[in-house]
Amino acid sequence: MNDRGPEGIFEKLHLMGAEFGPIGKEGTNTFQGFKFRSVEQVKEALQPLLAKHGVVMLVQFGQLQMHNIEKGMAASVHVQLGFIDKESGTNAFHSCYGYAADSSDKCVGKAQTAAFKQAVSLGFCIREKDVEDQDLDSPAVNRKVAKPAAAPKNLLEE
Repeated sequence: MNDRGPEGIFEKLHLMGAEFGPIGKEGTNTFQGFKFRSVEQVKEALQPLLAKHGVVMLVQFGQLQMHNIEKGMAASVHVQLGFIDKESGTNAFHSCYGYAADSSDKCVGKAQTAAFKQAVSLGFCIREKDVEDQDLDSPAVNRKVAKPAAAPKNLLEE
């Protein structure tokens, strides 16, 4: 038996999160011209931390939804990550959705990859390298403030 207690997995997840450094967007989509964080970058950062802290991660995909789009197929998929402390047996779960579209048959795999990257990135609050706040240059939104409606007349008082 060990002396880690029921907080074992939460303590280890906390330590893992503290050790995660930022992960840059090193991949480039040449067709659409955007940078992205690859699943391999995420796994390369995650795997040594899992091994170091004795945490087993299980990945379960579910709730697949597919639909036709103008030029192919789109899919959304739910992923649940299970983290188990191999010493104490305690566990924790985190889940996320991923969405992807493809002109061929790869939308499900892309959605699974997106869901996995999102779940790990959000769960461990992984920062991006050298990225400014995306909302820094957001345009102002002009909103018309509606005037309050007149109170309805009480027909019994007339």
